[in-house]
Amino acid sequence: MSKVISANEAWLTALGQYGVINVANTTPVAADFVAILPLTDCVVNTITENNATGSLNGAVLPAGVLVPGDFTAITLTSGRARLYRKAPATT
Repeated sequence: MSKVISANEAWLTALGQYGVINVANTTPVAADFVAILPLTDCVVNTITENNATGSLNGAVLPAGVLVPGDFTAITLTSGRARLYRKAPATT
């Protein structure tokens, strides 16, 4: 089930205020993130995405094209990207 977030949380997420992870190598990254912004063309080795049909494994993500989703892990084959962290859970 997806979580409804406020407009404020959406803006903070979009601006990276919940944190970003800069990926510039093939080291696996395990974290909750909501968007991938390729800084260069990126080739995805493996990716884990919640609530998705199909897979982005092996996909080429073009530089500058924001890829939204509900991601929990990624490993690149090549390229550099910024991963935008998910807003913290609230009760």
